Formats: sequence, structure tokens, C-alpha cells
Amino acid sequence: MKRTSIIPQNRLNRIAILMMMIIVIPIIFFSVYEYSNVRKYEEMIQKVYSSQLEAILNSINKYIDGIFNDWADEIQEYDNMHENYSSYRVSVHSVFTTNRQGVVFHSNTSDSLFLSIFDLINKKEIKALQEFYKNDYRKMETKVYKNWVVVYFIAPGQNNRSVVSGFVIDPLTFFRNDLSPYFQSITEERFNIFIFDRDNLSAPVYTTDRESEPNKVMVRKYFWHFDHFQLGIALKDRTIQELIHDRKKINIWSIIILDLLILIVAIFIYHNIKREVELTRLKSEFVANVSHEIRTPLSLINMYIETLEMGRVKTNEKRAEYYQIISHETKRLTGLVNRILNFSKIENNKKLYTFEKVELNGFMQQLIENYKYHFVNKGFKWNFQPSDEKIMVDIDEEAMSDALNNVIDNALKYSTNTKKLDMQVSIRGSYAYIKVQDYGIGVSAKNKKKIFDKFYRVPSGKQQAYKVRGAGLGLSIVQKIVDEHQGKINVESELGKGSIFTIYLPVNHQYKS
Repeated sequence: MKRTSIIPQNRLNRIAILMMMIIVIPIIFFSVYEYSNVRKYEEMIQKVYSSQLEAILNSINKYIDGIFNDWADEIQEYDNMHENYSSYRVSVHSVFTTNRQGVVFHSNTSDSLFLSIFDLINKKEIKALQEFYKNDYRKMETKVYKNWVVVYFIAPGQNNRSVVSGFVIDPLTFFRNDLSPYFQSITEERFNIFIFDRDNLSAPVYTTDRESEPNKVMVRKYFWHFDHFQLGIALKDRTIQELIHDRKKINIWSIIILDLLILIVAIFIYHNIKREVELTRLKSEFVANVSHEIRTPLSLINMYIETLEMGRVKTNEKRAEYYQIISHETKRLTGLVNRILNFSKIENNKKLYTFEKVELNGFMQQLIENYKYHFVNKGFKWNFQPSDEKIMVDIDEEAMSDALNNVIDNALKYSTNTKKLDMQVSIRGSYAYIKVQDYGIGVSAKNKKKIFDKFYRVPSGKQQAYKVRGAGLGLSIVQKIVDEHQGKINVESELGKGSIFTIYLPVNHQYKS
């Protein structure tokens, strides 16, 4: 009768209670936290939109600078435009040019009115503008005179002398004609922009939406060039309270999403339990697969013994060859049986290791000698490059032989067209290393991270990796044996070009000649 492994009911109950606690406690904590932080959310939203306003304001000011500079270029470049520039630009009331001797030119303004406007311009400011001009930078200044805004700057005059030039604009016309298209483009149907006169901050002189209420304005800032006017911004058809309400809805959805995530974690735990059951099943398959591999050397031994018993071998050389094959297959069979017996101990960390001082070159040469028959039988060429110096290491010879047998077996199994093996022993720093290089199918970068996992086999149905029998334990055993030797193993591999396995072992410098 087959025995099946099941999880006790009381253990399942404990898991269920733990999952419930994992679900309930974060929900309670998150709900209390969100309820106590409504005011913080309000401040956060205020800061977010204040920052957004600052960005919009900065964009608007740069756009105004660009307009003023374009107009200045037009005024400087075309002298014949001075007379009719105000008709060319609706927002411009008049233009002017002056120097130290007085007014050179002005349009659409009486002399007395222009002189009154010019009296606003500070001589220190003009001197500062001239310094900027000497450094090839045209800086603009503005002054408010009654309902006008005077924009002035330093421009080149006759005889290489600079002059003060500028224009007088109607700000309201400027907002409606020159800025309105830009306002519409940057609001993107999400905001309403308001402009208020400093003398009356309750009624806007301009808005992108006449039906919008000024009391919804969230943040106000002054212009750079129009310090008599204030810029305000508001969300379309929304208030901060509505935003907070929406935030609460988002929090509820966040809790739901959190519940789903925790449910996913619970499912993950469940699948982990299933995986443990699956591992148990794979262990049974492992025994079955290894038993199948044992039949191969047994069949060979039986076949050659029967041939010898029946007296079909006539020459001593042929008998010696058969005896050698039987010896090799016996050793291979012994290795397989020992691997099966040791697997359980390795899994439960109960395997005892007997460490001895071993010379690494000789150890590797003996290992290759034991494998020579398999190399020849499978048509492999091999090359071994020993170290130039004698290297002594503390190892368990049986365990390390088992590890290297697994590495070499993999190289033989997963090589297709290029049947070649390069092996090397050398030393690097405080580590001796054994390198085994094949030219087989290789491993992708994605799968390379998993090849040392227990029972893992590369999932590639059309490749050689899928056709080779095995349970995916070889490299897992290699990893554990190397760890017990305080060493490390490294893999370099590329699909279609082969793999390089390098086992590093700590070396006692006292024994290194």
C-alpha cells in the first residue's frame, strides 16, 4: 500500500490563522493611518498645486520675455516701423527712443505725456541695463504708468552709442490678444487661469473661463514684468475638498489592492507547500532515473562477462581490454551507488567529510585517468593543463571526486557536435582552482542562475538538455560539496558555445612549493 505525505489539519489551521492576521492587521493599520492624515493630504495637495503654479508662472514669464525680445528686435531692425508699429501690434500703444541729450523719437504720445513716462525710469536702472548690454545681454525693465506698462531696454544707436528704447503697452489688451492662446495651450482643459489687478483682488480682469468662480483660486502669485497684476490658478470644476474626497476613494481602492496582494502572497505560500510535495515526488523520480542509469554499466559488465565465460575472446590483448572495461564500469557503478547513498546525507547536512592534504595536480590526473575510457568511448578529445607548481589543498577526495564527476558528466552529456574537453589546474591568490570547459549547447543567462537549484533542469524541449535523462540533482550536490570545502563555484556560459565550470578551493600556503 502506498503511503502519501499529507499536512496535518492543525498545521493547516495555524497557517489559515496566520494568513488572516496578515490580512487584517495591515488593513486596520492602514485605515487608522489614513484617517489621521487627512490634514496632511490637504497640505500635500496644496503644495503640489502651488509647485505646479510656480512652474506655470515661470513658463508664462519666459514666454512674455520671448514676446518682448521679439518686439524689441522688430523695433531695432526696421526704422520705418516706428511710425506704424502700434497699428502693427495691437497691444502696443507707442514706441520711443532716447539718449542722454533727450528724446530722439516717440509715436502716438504727446511730448509732455512721454516726458512724464520717462521720468519714471531710474538712472541707476539704466546704468545697470548698460552693464548687461556691454556683456551682450539685453535685459528688460518695466514700469507702471496709470493704465500703461512701460517696457524699456538698451539698444544700439548711431555712432556706436547706446540708447534707451522701449514701448508702452496696454496690459489688458496684451493679456487678451497675446497671452490668451498660450494660456489655453498650457492649461490643457485642467486649470483655469485668473489675472487680478492689485487694487481689486476679488474681481479678475482676465480669466480663461468666464463662468469659473474666483473663490476657487487655490494659489496666487505676481508676474515678473507686471507687478501690478496677480496670477491665480484653479482646478476646473473641482476644489481641494473634492480632491481630498477623491483621495479617500483612492485609499479605499489601495486597501482593496493591498488585500489582493496579500491574497496573492497567501496563494504563493500555498504553492510553496505544493512545491514541497512536488519535491518529494521528484525525489522518488530521481531514484527511478538513477536506477535506470545503473542498468547501463550493469548491462555492459554482464555482456562482457558472458562473452568471456563463453570463451569467445581468443587473444590475451582482447581479454585484457574486456577486463579493463569491466573494471571501469564497476568503478562507475560503485560511484553511482555511493552517490545515491550519500544524497540523503548531503540533503540533511549529515554527511561526514574526511579532509586530507591532497596534491591537486595528481588528484586531477588520477580522476581523468579513471574517465579515460568514457572519453574514448564517447569520441571526446581532452586536454589537461596542470599547474606549474605543486598545490596542496584540504579536501575530501571522495566528495570532491563526486563533484568533479558530476561536472564532467554534464560536459559529456550536453556536448553535441564539438566533442572536446579542456581541463586546467592553477592558483589565483589564496585559491586553487579546477577549470572544466566544454563546447556544447551552453546555458542562457536567465537559466544560468537556476542550474544549481535542486531538481532544476533547463526547460528547452528541442535541445539536447531535454533529451538527457536525469533528475537535476548533480549540480546541486556539486554546490553543497564545494560549500563544505569553504570554496566557491563559478559558471561562464553562452548558448551554442559551451560552458566553463570553475571550482575554487582555499589553499594552505604552507603546502605550496
